[in-house]
Amino acid sequence: MDSTIVRAHQHAAGARTTPPPDLAPEGAEAAEHQGETPWQSLFARLVEVVHEVRTWAARVVG
Repeated sequence: MDSTIVRAHQHAAGARTTPPPDLAPEGAEAAEHQGETPWQSLFARLVEVVHEVRTWAARVVG
């Protein structure tokens, strides 16, 4: 493979222009999910991320 066949994805032109919101410092959510198994903590974080993405997508659409 060489650079003559590498192409950008069709949606690459619509890159976000504003920076993403600041992330919480490392360990900030550790107390929130304390006492959970790693899988419960991972699932809880996944739910939070999905909620953040939906909120961001709603702002983009509206």
